[in-house]
Amino acid sequence: MAEIVSQILKVTITKLLSEIDTACKLKGTLLFKEFLLNLKAIQRNREKRRTKA
Repeated sequence: MAEIVSQILKVTITKLLSEIDTACKLKGTLLFKEFLLNLKAIQRNREKRRTKA
């Protein structure tokens, strides 16, 4: 069950990052870019925790 939830979250986060990246290209604002970097950092940290477990 946890693996299913993990996969769903991974797909959701990846899709969200893609949409935000598109918004960054359109907007080009620092706020969007910072938000994107923060989400990518969250995803990296989550993947690190998953590989440790």
